[in-house]
Amino acid sequence: MAKITKAIAAIENYRGESVEASQALASGVAALICLGLKQNEEAIRHSANAVRLLDVCPHIMSRTPEQLLYAHALALRANGRAAEGDECLRRAHERVAFVADRLDDEIQRRSWLENVLINRLIVRDGQRLSPLPS
Repeated sequence: MAKITKAIAAIENYRGESVEASQALASGVAALICLGLKQNEEAIRHSANAVRLLDVCPHIMSRTPEQLLYAHALALRANGRAAEGDECLRRAHERVAFVADRLDDEIQRRSWLENVLINRLIVRDGQRLSPLPS
């Protein structure tokens, strides 16, 4: 159920996006739902499509690529591909840190890191790879 909650959180952040961004979002959400249903192979198919769209459509990067990268990291790990999953998680974690570092207002920064559910999960899971600076 937690993975479905992550999917809903991802959907709430996308409105009025391009076709490619919408396709990437749909793939990312489908991956999280499949993971919640223990359909790991199907999850990786969807998450790989989301990341492929990120790589070929740079304008998607202006939104929230960390969500799609995180979904792919979870799918990779669920399919026994921990090293690849860690690399994807690292990318998601770096993106969350990148945005946080550019927020001058400490309240906004803390909100970005702690109040946005998917970011909080990325920070939590990413801490074992490379802790965010305080």
